[in-house]
Amino acid sequence: MAIAWIREIRNHHANGKIRIKMMDDGRHPSYNGVTYGKDDWMVIPPCRSADSPVVANPENMAVPWGYGGKQRLGLCGAPRS
Repeated sequence: MAIAWIREIRNHHANGKIRIKMMDDGRHPSYNGVTYGKDDWMVIPPCRSADSPVVANPENMAVPWGYGGKQRLGLCGAPRS
């Protein structure tokens, strides 16, 4: 079996957040010391300027596949607050 790891996520948007949910019972990624379960959204904040993106380096995050759709990665923009 092969695994494709997600080692870096960059947010170049000035006021938009990136929200990621790893819907996998066996893999729980962590970012900034917080471990996320399958129902938790990991939030990558907006950058301060276009020249300085926010760089997130999550641990234990891989591209999920298979098992009848039980494993998947959700990605969406967070609503502006």
